[in-house]
Amino acid sequence: MPETHKPTRPDREIRVMVADLRIQTREESSPLIVGHAAVFDQWTTLYEGRYWTWREVIRPGAFTNALNESQDVLACVNHDRGQILGRSTSHTLSLSQDATGLLATITPPDTQLARDLVTLIQRGDLSGMSFAFSVRAGGEKVTITRADEHELEERELLDLDLFDVSVVTDPAYPQTDVAVRSKAEIRDKPRRDPWLDSASVRLRLAEAM
Repeated sequence: MPETHKPTRPDREIRVMVADLRIQTREESSPLIVGHAAVFDQWTTLYEGRYWTWREVIRPGAFTNALNESQDVLACVNHDRGQILGRSTSHTLSLSQDATGLLATITPPDTQLARDLVTLIQRGDLSGMSFAFSVRAGGEKVTITRADEHELEERELLDLDLFDVSVVTDPAYPQTDVAVRSKAEIRDKPRRDPWLDSASVRLRLAEAM
């Protein structure tokens, strides 16, 4: 039996999206909650301002190491770890990668919370899934390009640790994410001299090598 690993990096991020969330019924057994918590190769704009735009994409295989390490991943409601639907280490949450993205299959408990949730999904009131993650060392590629005063930062997620996957009530990419807001406050400002901007300097040095 593979050893279970817990991610230790504190810089946890959350991404939310509309997903193919659905209930899969089984004969003489409880239903399953099935959906993609992450989708591959779809660019999403995290922030778009006057001077700075930040886009992000998840590349196929980004969860390979997390799955191979049997990381302890929770299935929750709205990332509330007090509202647990399943867990990878108890085999009530199954995670895999397919051509679309990160597929989550949850065996919900026989609780009022889970029964209500199944009803809401069946009615179409809940249609979104989300995942909480951190980027592993060397697990991202960032490309920065400039046009006049505007800077475009594109981030490709290549290797991630997983904390949880969640059924969410707000199926929209979280433009108000704390990490996005704090970065925007720093980056979405006019550049007096692009050569003095550290990100631009790193990019130019890399291009010159």
